[in-house]
Amino acid sequence: IIPLEETENSLLPRIEFYFRTSYGHGIINKGENRIYLFDEKGTYLQSFQRYGEGPEEYRDISSVWIENNKIKIYSGLSHNILSFTSEGDYIETMSTKYPAENWGGSLILHDDGYLIQLLDRSVVNKASHQLMYLNRDLEVDTYMHQKVNPHPFAVNLGNRFSKLDDKVIWKKELSDSIFLIENNQTKKFMRFDFGEDWAWSDPKARANQKSAFNTIWKDSSKVWEVISKVGQRYVFLTYYFTIMENGKGIIDRKTGKFYRFDMRKKNKEHFDVFALQWQEDELVCSLQAYDLEEFLENLDKSQYAIAGGLRYEDIKYSENPVLLKIKFKIPD
Repeated sequence: IIPLEETENSLLPRIEFYFRTSYGHGIINKGENRIYLFDEKGTYLQSFQRYGEGPEEYRDISSVWIENNKIKIYSGLSHNILSFTSEGDYIETMSTKYPAENWGGSLILHDDGYLIQLLDRSVVNKASHQLMYLNRDLEVDTYMHQKVNPHPFAVNLGNRFSKLDDKVIWKKELSDSIFLIENNQTKKFMRFDFGEDWAWSDPKARANQKSAFNTIWKDSSKVWEVISKVGQRYVFLTYYFTIMENGKGIIDRKTGKFYRFDMRKKNKEHFDVFALQWQEDELVCSLQAYDLEEFLENLDKSQYAIAGGLRYEDIKYSENPVLLKIKFKIPD
């Protein structure tokens, strides 16, 4: 458990976007377009924000990563990649050279270039492909995964890329499959079989925008989206029934078995555990501060430790979410 220090300058909402730094943890608050930096134990270091339309600013934060000890920010709205020092000082801006009508949702380094997930900006301006690969000069090299029979009401739930060793795993929007990207081609990597519980297996559900909208927002009997985090041994799944309700579980890649987590609290609500990324055999997640006390009641004291040698009593009054590094153990 990594408590994130609460100060006047480091009050955090729910953590949904995270990146690893050489000295600790980076948190992205997309609502404020701000980045917060903490050390390994969760001590607050600094934050920075460069929101705007100037040459040293960005209009949004689509993706963040560390490259050559620099903090890199991709802004899909600005069509730029900005570089900052590890302390958040501005270095430079690189302008992408893809068409202005293309709108990038998230970005990941790939084959000495950049892979970008394309999003639709409006009913009129529809992307012809799902993915776009840029070379190191930020020029379009390849478009991938042509859009065929696009979904009438696509909902983007954030970053769709992850790394498995040196491979890129991509999750298509509103799909029950994930893809491996090799040689600028997408290959199906794994399909999550929900059977009759998969909403889009019914043609009526995606017949038009209204029926798709009702399926996502009102019909809680079917799964309409699944987000996966692929690790060496396990795949962590979050599968959505409505826009707010979801279930969680893991697939053991060794055996193919699926294990569902019972995330219910005493009041029948669910623990707000949000999966962020795998770090070797540990899954980094966030947990709301108000959930921590009851969450720990489900664990023996030998099953967890708090960074910095702290006890729960030392952090119980903090309103900041905590980070969890979870190691799963499935009985043979």
